[in-house]
Amino acid sequence: MHVLYANPITERIEITSPVVRAETREELEEFEKSCRQDKYKEDMGGRVFIKSYRKGTPLEMFNPPQENGINRYGAPEGFMEMPTIEEEIETLKKHIKEFEDNVPNISKFAGKLKPVVTVVDGEK
Repeated sequence: MHVLYANPITERIEITSPVVRAETREELEEFEKSCRQDKYKEDMGGRVFIKSYRKGTPLEMFNPPQENGINRYGAPEGFMEMPTIEEEIETLKKHIKEFEDNVPNISKFAGKLKPVVTVVDGEK
C-alpha cells in the first residue's frame, strides 16, 4: 500500500497527515497530478488560504508535498510505501528479540537473593 502524506493548509508546516492511499505509487502520483491546478486564494471564515488542488477533491485542503520521505521536521511527507502487517510483525519480533538479548532477566533470582548486611566499624 502507498500513502500520500501532506501538510494541511490550516496547520503549521511541520504537521503532515495521511491524505489518500492506493495500491501503487504510480496510482497516487497520477491522482495527485489530476487534482492539481493553478494556485488560487480562498477566503474561509476571514482567513485567506492559498490552494493548489481543485475544489471538492480529497487534496483540496492540503499543500503539495515539498519532499519525499521524512521531511526536515521529522514528519512523513510525500509518497510513502507502507509496510504490510506481516512486515510490521517481523520488525516487532526483531525488536523484542533484541530487547530480550540485551536487557538482563532477573526472574531466576526472584526470592533467592538475601539482603546484604554491611558491617562498618563493628556496627550493622
